[in-house]
Amino acid sequence: MLLQIVDLSALLLDQQNEFNGLLHLLVALRSTLMHRCELVKYHGHSLVLRRSTELKLVGLCDADWAIDPDDRRSTSSYCLYFGENLVSWHSKKQHTVSRSSTEAEHRSLANLVAKITWVQSLLTEIRVNLSDTPTVW
Repeated sequence: MLLQIVDLSALLLDQQNEFNGLLHLLVALRSTLMHRCELVKYHGHSLVLRRSTELKLVGLCDADWAIDPDDRRSTSSYCLYFGENLVSWHSKKQHTVSRSSTEAEHRSLANLVAKITWVQSLLTEIRVNLSDTPTVW
């Protein structure tokens, strides 16, 4: 299997150049997303994208209601997959105290949907068509 190693550190002059470099990389990879395994090297960290049969976003979210005994704030977390690849994850204490576990879960869901919306707009910008509507669990 062909591995392409792309070193973005030379392109990083400031945040705008960093974003532009990443955007150019994504545009270059868009035609090969389903056919190759790509290795992106970024400041000493690596991300391996595996071959995927479909271009679909799947998100999972959860919340722990009032988990902190000191301030009673809940913790929200989510994972976002593109095909079979984990592309985004997040875990953070919520800013406000939720009155119920349902409210805590809805806050976590809202964070996930905001991320999915952002990723969808990025994929649209680089002309990647999703095979299905994103699934949220």
